[in-house]
Amino acid sequence: MPFAIPQGIRLKNNAPRFEEATGIPEGVVKRESTDSNLADISILGFGDSIISGVGIDITENTLIGQTAKLLSSNLHQSVTWQLVGKTGYNSGQMVKKLLPHLPDTEIDFVITSVGVNDVTSFTRTNAWQRNLQTLFESIHTQYPKAQIVFNGMPPLGGFPLLPKFLQFLFGLRAKGFDKLSKELCQGYNYVHYLESDFDPRPERFAGDGYHPNKDSCTEWAEEINQLILQLVTKS
Repeated sequence: MPFAIPQGIRLKNNAPRFEEATGIPEGVVKRESTDSNLADISILGFGDSIISGVGIDITENTLIGQTAKLLSSNLHQSVTWQLVGKTGYNSGQMVKKLLPHLPDTEIDFVITSVGVNDVTSFTRTNAWQRNLQTLFESIHTQYPKAQIVFNGMPPLGGFPLLPKFLQFLFGLRAKGFDKLSKELCQGYNYVHYLESDFDPRPERFAGDGYHPNKDSCTEWAEEINQLILQLVTKS
């Protein structure tokens, strides 16, 4: 740990800074068919830089924007989408600074991205669990009919930006955090854990070597889409 902290500070100071996706943080994907009588679906992205779209050009091409397109195509329904995300936020910051900004509208599915910044900022495991509980229960209070998709931790041990020692340390911490979050998700019938299938090859990242590029978000959106389709079928 004494070796990790100065390396982490140096990395944070010297790492390339990519902007969040441009454009308004909401949109509507209209149904292709006008024959459908099904109600529209609304999704909300909540979390860190994955939600705000760092490394992606426009908000329509973010993970949430692409998920909305896939859902609309597969369900033949219009899908409204919104983003509530902030680059660099860990779970504690989300509790304090993002939860108060949840939109006052009906939401069917909340797609979360949280945890990487907890790993890299050395959040304690008990605080991580406590913050996740607060996030889940607060979101459920705001949207009692919504289902929450919790994205599992990506393989930080393979992120190109990280030096070897931090790859090892953060990769190990990420696995531990992921195990705890998976167990926590199982305690809520409205939270659904989605294991990360991200392949950390260099070509799968944006130019900063840390965030997924558009093609990776397309594949990730398809995984979320398949999970939501299963949930819709069960309901």
